[in-house]
Amino acid sequence: MEIETNSFDNLMPEINKEKLKKLITELQGEGTQKSLAKKLNVAPYTISSWINKVSSPSRENLDVIADYMGISLDILMSKITDNSNIYSNDNIPKTPQGFSTLLDYHLSKEQQLELAKLILNKYY
Repeated sequence: MEIETNSFDNLMPEINKEKLKKLITELQGEGTQKSLAKKLNVAPYTISSWINKVSSPSRENLDVIADYMGISLDILMSKITDNSNIYSNDNIPKTPQGFSTLLDYHLSKEQQLELAKLILNKYY
């Protein structure tokens, strides 16, 4: 049996750094990079690197940004990528390992535990 080697990076579409810059600049508003960094619990140079298109947020920082904005990670990704539909049939996992990676991408550990409890309660 072939084991799927998808990682989060393979499932996540490439971030459009110009769209990211626009989003971060809008979040900053009239405030400073330092004040936004404090709200997102990152270093001010991290905000600067996103605005200057030097780097992109980590998965964890994407979660923080989505939470701060009060939106899902999927909606955030649709705002900062060139894909309006970030999934295609080519990206849908075909093995338990691939599905687990997809769950890691979308659900916090607490949500994964809750899902596992629901499944176990239904079938056992």
